[in-house]
Amino acid sequence: MIRPIALALAFLLPLPAAAQQATGFESFGLTLEGGGHPAGDYLGLTGEARATYGLGWGELAVDLSLSTTEAGSESLTAAGVLVHASARPASWVALGPYLWLGSQSEGGGAYALGVEAAVQTASGWGGELWFGETWGGVLGDDGYATNKGLRVGYTGQGPVSAYGAFLKDTANLASGDQDFYRLALGVDTWLEMPGSGREIQLSVAAGQHHFDLLDERENWVAVGITIPLDGRRAAGPEFSSRRGVLYNLPLP
Repeated sequence: MIRPIALALAFLLPLPAAAQQATGFESFGLTLEGGGHPAGDYLGLTGEARATYGLGWGELAVDLSLSTTEAGSESLTAAGVLVHASARPASWVALGPYLWLGSQSEGGGAYALGVEAAVQTASGWGGELWFGETWGGVLGDDGYATNKGLRVGYTGQGPVSAYGAFLKDTANLASGDQDFYRLALGVDTWLEMPGSGREIQLSVAAGQHHFDLLDERENWVAVGITIPLDGRRAAGPEFSSRRGVLYNLPLP
């Protein structure tokens, strides 16, 4: 696992400076996650960058990701682009389609299509939900998965925010249907970097994966940092960057 992490870091760490020079890029982040897995304990590293573009009637957001994960003798490296095209009929709501294009070391190219909606109230409560389908990649040439998710969070006036999330993949494979669940509870807080005046966001999360066919439940924890390239974004409805349980996790 050390070599894939080192290679990923070498590729990802120069991105903030490059992204700051590119119109539309607003943040860059790294997340380290580990936990149990039917194939053995897993450890994964994910790098992400986000760009947003105003469309007048709405917004186009693009999430770029690169991840590497090892679980016992199993491993998965994945790269993806997730595009959110959302109409914003009011300041507190966003809704529209999403498209994910990815490549996974097991199975090759993959893509997903779906719909999503997000809200953010003046009281600080907000959330999002989505529904879609994924084809290819770890699912094989003829396999596909139905993706569902719900995320609810609270952002107060201070630096700390919290959320809970539930994701479910129902994979239709040659060996039969399988359900995969991901439960998450997370806390985000803003910290000032000494001497620079720049703020970063520290994220800590924990949860559980449920592998239904094997009737196994495995706990996981994650820690990450996000570097905003143009300060904090004004509060409003936002979409998260993960639309499937199996996008970054090896099949058991």
